[in-house]
Amino acid sequence: MHATAESKISGIRLICGLTLFLVVLSGIGLGRVCAGERPDLNGALLRKPNDKNIFWIDRGQRRKIINLKTLLRLFNTNNIKEYAAVYLIKEGTPVTGISSLQRCEDGTIYFVSNNVKRVVAAPEAFHSYNFNLSGVKNASCVFLGNLPDGKPFN
Repeated sequence: MHATAESKISGIRLICGLTLFLVVLSGIGLGRVCAGERPDLNGALLRKPNDKNIFWIDRGQRRKIINLKTLLRLFNTNNIKEYAAVYLIKEGTPVTGISSLQRCEDGTIYFVSNNVKRVVAAPEAFHSYNFNLSGVKNASCVFLGNLPDGKPFN
């Protein structure tokens, strides 16, 4: 009976040790191995507490916003939230300085990134994805028509 109690205690210590190990790994970014998609957070602007990096959640993946100028130009910065588990969200492609919001002559707004245009289907989608209206630039429909279509923002 004494051996059984020791076995239980050893098992509990092992579980606690593994849990602590996983928490430490996620805290230094190595938790990416266990990262998953979070489509429920689409559009969110997130940062880990005490971390300078800001991420935009798109198609369930965290996309690092590469610099402050890009953040201010494309997104509504009033909605940045702290989220401790941000590094446990699957990593997507970064939002670079050449990403843009473009308005075609017919009024349709597109998010252009990595040479792909994605239509912002409605004003509600524009706001839920935290886009910045003052960052929208006018563009030729012909120019935008030459870019491949990506998944729309609904």
